[in-house]
Amino acid sequence: MGIDRNPWAAAEANWTYAQLAVHGSARTGDITRVRLPNTPSTAVMLAYAVNELDERSRAMLLTKLLDAIRRGARMLVVESIALRDKPWWRGWVRALEQQGARADEWRFRTQIPEALRELARRAGLTLEELTARTLTNV
Repeated sequence: MGIDRNPWAAAEANWTYAQLAVHGSARTGDITRVRLPNTPSTAVMLAYAVNELDERSRAMLLTKLLDAIRRGARMLVVESIALRDKPWWRGWVRALEQQGARADEWRFRTQIPEALRELARRAGLTLEELTARTLTNV
């Protein structure tokens, strides 16, 4: 089950599920209002979503995630590598590490298509590698 507040993103996820023949569906919604299943087979992935929440919603989501982990859920949180816009990240790391999670930074050198490289250049960015940071207990 995928949830995104943007209808376009939910539609893209559904298209991707279909193309990859993956059983799943995405819908438009608010991730802070989702009730996580109470089973050890639950897996939660929060990809580039936590930073979009206000502080109160983020705290509520962390509480739900910690409860799910204590019941055996697996989780993966993915965010951009920059920390300047994520004052909450270190607190999440501390809270989730206490439940056995680990934090990692990822950097992948890759061939960036010329059109994307030019777009980045015009935005004042340099694309030499793809980067992300993760929290996981998997």
